[in-house]
Amino acid sequence: MANSKNILVKPSRKKGVKAAKIYLKEELTIYTVEEIFAGLEEAFNKFDELEIILEKVDNLDLSFLQLLVSLKSSAGNEDKKVILKASLSEDHQLLISRADLLKILDTNRNN
Repeated sequence: MANSKNILVKPSRKKGVKAAKIYLKEELTIYTVEEIFAGLEEAFNKFDELEIILEKVDNLDLSFLQLLVSLKSSAGNEDKKVILKASLSEDHQLLISRADLLKILDTNRNN
């Protein structure tokens, strides 16, 4: 499973459960989107349920948000479950809000 500075995948330890928690942090931008996409794609193909948690985010841009929108859409088309949780700064929340993407988050907590 692809783990790096920006993505950490933790499969569920429950027997028979095809789920994982994915922690995305620090640099979530066009500069890391390929690496993060590869990790998300691998997890998406392996698990039926993904809980994606954005935390300790230093940088966030629209290319990364587009990746999350695409992932949520693909999950709906393939009968998979993707839950997005975020702990974001006010600036990052404003970016998501201005892009009209708050609806992709299942929970949104302030830093």
